[in-house]
Amino acid sequence: MALREDDSRDPKREMSFFDQIGKWAGLGAKVAVVVVPVFAGQHYMMNAEIAPLRQQVENVEARLGRLEGRFERFSEAMADFRVEVLTWMARNESPRQTSSGQSDGGHEGRSDASSPPIDGSAQAIPVVRFVAAEDGHGC
Repeated sequence: MALREDDSRDPKREMSFFDQIGKWAGLGAKVAVVVVPVFAGQHYMMNAEIAPLRQQVENVEARLGRLEGRFERFSEAMADFRVEVLTWMARNESPRQTSSGQSDGGHEGRSDASSPPIDGSAQAIPVVRFVAAEDGHGC
């Protein structure tokens, strides 16, 4: 393009549309050469660090699930034990009430009428062994 003498436009300032596209494409390619490997490296490092953490979280979730199952079984066992104790108490309540007024003084040292007889004729209370939960909180 020929410039006229009275034309005040600078030839360096005026670029064609395709020249501008080429300029920005070159700049974009240079940025991509620097930025893409950095992001790829960060992505790799984050995945390398996150994968073990993700595995640990899955392990903890599995443990919590097992612990929840144990706690449910523990709660059921405690409920069964409570029913057995209440049943035992109900069976042994009525004989104590009738015999408490008929004290013959034959058992010295026994101050409580609710104590089991010395001769061993009372029914045994079933004993259930419970292990506290792993987190230290028992019921």
